[in-house]
Amino acid sequence: MSTSLAIASESPVRILRHDTLPVPRAAWVLWHDAQGKPLLSAQQQGNGQRYYLHTRFTQPWSELADSPELPALLLPYLWPTPSGPALTDMRVLDPAQALFQPAMARNSTAPAAGAGLATDRAPAHSYTPWLVLAAGMLFGLERWLAARRSAHSSPASV
Repeated sequence: MSTSLAIASESPVRILRHDTLPVPRAAWVLWHDAQGKPLLSAQQQGNGQRYYLHTRFTQPWSELADSPELPALLLPYLWPTPSGPALTDMRVLDPAQALFQPAMARNSTAPAAGAGLATDRAPAHSYTPWLVLAAGMLFGLERWLAARRSAHSSPASV
């Protein structure tokens, strides 16, 4: 007996067989097939959920594996988008951490209140010249060692 799962594509996905296991008591059904039988159910387990697929992905059981919409159908269940209070950040910011700049202070030539912070200015010392010097010395050392090695080796006779 064949049933189908209606999805966004032109033709529904055929479900040819279901498993014989009942839906667990604490689980809820997420997907039904066209005849109302459970196809995917979930059960709360600790901080996560356990999903039960009441068919298989192989060809004798269903055509789900061949459906290009399957990843898009499973995505909301495997990676749910937070909604409601989870979207708002309820942390409290310490007033000393806030850098408030009124609109007038931003447009004026006077420095703003937070302009003297260490995060707003360049580092106290620039290490670029020292890095260039170190790279040059390393290159010179490598060339000196290579020349010394070639001077000690005897030329090969041909």
